[in-house]
Amino acid sequence: MKGKRLPQVGTIEFNVIEEMQPQALEFERGKLDVVVLRGNGAQLLLKNGGLDPAFAARGIHRQRIPRLPLSAYFNLEDPVVGGTSKEHIALRRALALGFDASEFSNVVYAGQAMPANQVLPPGVSGFDPARSGKPRYDPAAANSLLDHFGYGKRGKDGFRLASDGKPLVLTMTTISGTEWREMQNLWKKNMEAIGVRMEFRSSPLQDVIKETVQGKFQLSVLGRGSSPTGLLFVTLYSKEPPDTNASRFRSDDYDRAVEQYMRAPTESERLAAARTMNEIIDTFVPQIPMIVIVENAFVQPWVSGYQRSPFGSYYKYVDIDPTKQRLAVRR
Repeated sequence: MKGKRLPQVGTIEFNVIEEMQPQALEFERGKLDVVVLRGNGAQLLLKNGGLDPAFAARGIHRQRIPRLPLSAYFNLEDPVVGGTSKEHIALRRALALGFDASEFSNVVYAGQAMPANQVLPPGVSGFDPARSGKPRYDPAAANSLLDHFGYGKRGKDGFRLASDGKPLVLTMTTISGTEWREMQNLWKKNMEAIGVRMEFRSSPLQDVIKETVQGKFQLSVLGRGSSPTGLLFVTLYSKEPPDTNASRFRSDDYDRAVEQYMRAPTESERLAAARTMNEIIDTFVPQIPMIVIVENAFVQPWVSGYQRSPFGSYYKYVDIDPTKQRLAVRR
């Protein structure tokens, strides 16, 4: 691209195809120049974890990017899962320990996701590599916490009771769709293993966001894009409104760490503040970092300059070689 005037491509067309399978098929036919897939959709163009050799032989290449952190947010104003008493904190910790992020990654996203135990994804300032790879999943510890902090009694159905003797029933709000139904099934399985009954509400994305902002939820699963400076930490900053701080988390220590993080002149100081925030999240569990969804960008051989990143794509650097395009289509 050296010496070429930008932008190279005069028009960029985005095709809205909701399901990933038809996206992959259109790309395979050469009707799409670039396609971004995840989970089972990406598997249509992969083989044994890598790009299918048949597609590699056509000059197609793949870019794999950890893109979207997915977390379960607690409503800390809810009388069942909220609050800062030992019992409420123990309940949230137990739910976090009872969730199997590795199985979730493999089952729901066909291995195209990374288990998370911190707010930030890899590749972002403030991501702590020392935490990477340390699984949180420990159902035995989850059961022990619940038994010890007032949730030890069970009803005739085998599910736990709250300290007042009433059934402990939690409701998780998710986006509607096949991917999310699979996620619900796994959460249900994990929670039943520790004796917790969980029910689900599915709504379109706009309604989930609206209800989360209004505080009409107990647990809500949302994906939030990050930034190079790790601004996801402000989603628990008490001075932020509910459309950012969905959990309504309040902690003076956390607020100070956020402010130190934002003012830190060096990466080492920023990482120290990030570690403080991660420890506070581990203690109070206002949210459960679940996974980081991996995006797979598949690019046709006639496209040059395309570079996927966790923060978007810069199409002004993209060029099309019509000669290669014609050759590839003729095959």
